[in-house]
Amino acid sequence: MKDFLDSLEFIGLTARIKRLSDCLNSEARNMYSYLGYEIEPNWHLVFLSLKEKPLSVSELSKQLRFSHPAVIKITKKMKDKGYIQSIQDKNDFRKHNLSLTKKSETMLPEFEKEWNKIKKVLITVSNEELLSSIKFIETKINEESILERFKKLK
Repeated sequence: MKDFLDSLEFIGLTARIKRLSDCLNSEARNMYSYLGYEIEPNWHLVFLSLKEKPLSVSELSKQLRFSHPAVIKITKKMKDKGYIQSIQDKNDFRKHNLSLTKKSETMLPEFEKEWNKIKKVLITVSNEELLSSIKFIETKINEESILERFKKLK
């Protein structure tokens, strides 16, 4: 059967990226389940970011280039599972710094070992050209939004 989204070419780009993202997230969930881990696919980004130093939600959001609500959603789940903690900033009581818990510090070497294996598997289904293409799209959109480019056509 012909892939409808593929046939749409560039107008189907966002749907194809979403479909691929959903597929990769599902595969990651399956791997974590297979390994007996109670973590979710995008948590590794937070683990690795907080491994270096505690960060506020805003700092983490900026570092990952995720929306503030998305980071709050991820970190709330991680707090509920006991992987991160929130500590009130000494200088600014409105600010809370996120840091890894002892549970995370204990599990992190094991997680990293498995993430390295996952990386090797991902290399077998991808290539450097894909990463370069993603970087190209991100750079172009950061230079000028899709909306701004669209407005120029009018």
